[in-house]
Formats: sequence, C-alpha cells, structure tokens
Amino acid sequence: MTRPTQVRIARSLLTLLLILSASLACSVQLGALPTPQAGSATSSVTFIAPAINSVLAENATILFAAKVQDSGAGVTQVEFLADDHVMGIQSTPGGQALAAYTFSQSWQAQGVRGHLISAIARRADDSVIGRADMTIQVVVSPVAGVPTIATGATPTLFIPADSTPPATTNPRQVLPTNTPAAGSVPAGGNPIFHVIVPTLNLRSGPGTDYPPVAVMKADEEATILGRNDDSTWWFVEREKMRGWVISNPAYSTVLGDVSKVPFVTTPSTPLPSATPVPNNNLAPTSTAAANADLVLDSYVLTPTEPIANQTFNIVITVRNQGTVDAPSSLLVGVFQPGSERSAMAVPPVPAGQSVVLPPMYVTLKLRAANQIGLLTLDANGEVDEGVNGEANNVRTVPYNVK
Repeated sequence: MTRPTQVRIARSLLTLLLILSASLACSVQLGALPTPQAGSATSSVTFIAPAINSVLAENATILFAAKVQDSGAGVTQVEFLADDHVMGIQSTPGGQALAAYTFSQSWQAQGVRGHLISAIARRADDSVIGRADMTIQVVVSPVAGVPTIATGATPTLFIPADSTPPATTNPRQVLPTNTPAAGSVPAGGNPIFHVIVPTLNLRSGPGTDYPPVAVMKADEEATILGRNDDSTWWFVEREKMRGWVISNPAYSTVLGDVSKVPFVTTPSTPLPSATPVPNNNLAPTSTAAANADLVLDSYVLTPTEPIANQTFNIVITVRNQGTVDAPSSLLVGVFQPGSERSAMAVPPVPAGQSVVLPPMYVTLKLRAANQIGLLTLDANGEVDEGVNGEANNVRTVPYNVK
C-alpha cells in the first residue's frame, strides 16, 4: 500500500472517530439529568380556605388557612392581614423551620364591603418566602336573627404537610342570583329550599357525620338562613325548627336569590346523636306504672351568657327514667326576651338510658338581665308518660343577655 493511500485511510478513520465522539457527546448531553443549581429551592404560599370571593355576614367568625411550602430553609411564620392591617401572626410548632405547613387565623368580619386578605410567609431569618392574596365580601345579614357566629368549640383546621385539602363529595348547586322564581319568594325575602325527593334529612351540622334532627318530605319547603363555606349545605328553618340540608340539585330546588346568603360557622367536631347512659335512679316524680318518663337531666349554654344578635347554642341531655321505651318526640325551647322559639326532634330513648341531643341554636335580639328560657319535653304529647311523668317535662334556664 502506497504512503498516500495510507494517509487517506488514516484521515478517514480520524474523521469517523471525531463524528462518533460528537454524536456520543450529544447523546449524553440530551439524556443527562440537569445538575441542581444553588437557589433552585421551590416555594409557594396558597390560601386553601375559605373559597375565594366568599360572602360572609357581618360579625361572622371565619377561619383563614394558608399552606406554605419552602424546600430550602423552610417556613417558620405567616403574617395574616386584612386590608393591609395585621390580624394575626402564626408560627410553626416551637418555631421550627418546616418544608411545608398549614397556618390558620380566625377573623371576625367587620365592614360591609369587599376586603383583601393576605398571607405573608417568612423563614427563620425573616426573609420573605412569598405572599398570597384573596378577596371576600362582607354583607349585612339578610334577615334579623340569622346566626352569624356559632359558638362552642373553637374552629380549627390542620392539614398534614404532605396532603392536600380533601375534595368535597357534595356537588355545588349553581343557582341564578338575579332572577328569583316568579311568585315564589317575596321581594327582598329569603330564598326557599324545596324538597324534590321522598325524604331528606335535616341535620345538626353541615355534613353527613352530623346526626339528623328531623326529616323533610317531598314538596316541603324551608327558609334558607345561611350556608357553609363552600355552599354545599344550607342552614334552614322550617316551622321554627332549624338545621342543615345538603345542597344538591338531585334532591332539591332553591327558589330566590342566594347571592347574599351569609356564611354560618359550626363547631369543628360533630356531637353524637345519642350517648346511652344507664341510669336506674328514678326521680321522686316518676311512677311505678308501665310508662315512659322523660326528664331533662342537664343543659349547657355556650357561651354561658348569650350575646344579643349572636347565635348561641344549648346542648341538652334527656333521660328516660320510666320502665317503657319512649318513642321520638319534640323538644321546644322558648327564650326571653322576645319569646324566641326553637324546636328540635328527640330520638327514641330506651328505658333507663339517656341521650345527648345535637345543639339547639337560639338568637336573642335584645340585651337584658335575669332572663328565663323554658324547655318543654314532649311538646306535642306523643309519649305516654302518665300523670306524674307529664309533671316533670318543663325546665327553666336562667341567663343574662349581654
């Protein structure tokens, strides 16, 4: 082989090697994972409660919740503001820096207008992670006496750092806000809830984990007084009995303008519908005859001194000290001043046992001292208690209204 030929072959091989090397370099570059760079930590600040543009009744208590993530130095604190005025500063447990945490802040709605709510998250060195903003609307309660604050257990919200808020299982009912059904609701009146299924539970709170207090039947109607934070449940009143019904177009229709139905808070933990408490001690008014004998064992007001124009609740324990099981019945409360009436169903109570009823909600409109409420068991006379049993069905509740 001549030398020129050898040179040409060597050059060709060198060119081929250069091409293969370039190709391999490109392949490695395209398939390689990017090298993490300093300062690439992810961070976010997000409001998860309540819904943006929520409509709240004036003086309602609302719980804001913001989830913060910072994979770098971690979050330690969130400052909550309403219209750029600080309403509270919340910290992580022990002030420790966490990669993710959900902070909550309660606020009493003041000012009938729109409000800008902000959450500013910070690290341990006081540097700002980020800011989230949301708007809400505060409106005047559309009807006097509508509950705006549900007292009792302080509302709380805790979502683990590695989770997201659970999706609601109740579809939101989308309703017209400016075209009330003709002739169904008086001008300026509350919207009406109309049942379209054979039966529908009226519950003590906005969820199926709250016990039923009554049952509504097809074509029965109730007045809508309030809603939960995402309008999946309505707080309604029917014949002076109040409770919560699910907002689902498969079960009901709503007639009227719901755009300004106020938000109503509830205790964070549902109360049990019935707690059996064996009790064999008969009161002096009981009878040895074969009768049921309902007595009101105890009651708890929350708060102990009601506040005018704010809803309070009363939790009542009923005992059947008779020898026969008591069927379901009606409990009626009449509270002064104003003879405000509230009613609720009492479930069947076995002989010798007690039940703790769901909260009875009451709103008193005037301040007054030394007032009396009357609680009447078996108001419709549905339970055969005998003469002695009927004599212990009324109990007085003293209180002051601030």
